[in-house]
Amino acid sequence: MLDPMTGIYNRRGFYKNVRKLISKAEKQGVGVWVFSIDMDNLKKINDLYGHNEGDKAIKAVASLMTKCTAEGGICSRFGGDEFVAVIAETDGADSFYEKVSRSIAEYNRRSKSPYDVSISCGYKAGKPKTLKEIDDLMKASDREMYTQKRKHHSRRD
Repeated sequence: MLDPMTGIYNRRGFYKNVRKLISKAEKQGVGVWVFSIDMDNLKKINDLYGHNEGDKAIKAVASLMTKCTAEGGICSRFGGDEFVAVIAETDGADSFYEKVSRSIAEYNRRSKSPYDVSISCGYKAGKPKTLKEIDDLMKASDREMYTQKRKHHSRRD
């Protein structure tokens, strides 16, 4: 139930473990933040520098997300360049996103890679009680992430 490349949960591992997080948040009387995160330039990295470099970028994002997730949060790779994170509402969405953004900026400064890693992120809060409600939050955060991705592309063009 772990993604073999990154060592974080895969989709199956996510669904198995997110139930615990939902239950814990419910007992604490708080909701959760659901984040949809997508790498902006993985195809370009793969095309220009090879799949080994693309894999290196994926591993970097997974590692940085894991370090930024508060204890008890969940990071997972849903496939390709798509990641999902869930944290307790008390931890704050802006705080998590800022930590991840700062970590990626620092990684890019220190990395000897000929490319920069970047992400687009969408997030939504709620108090889900079922996996279907988590899926609904994921769909909403995914829509927001794609809105952010379009903004990134329009700024570059």
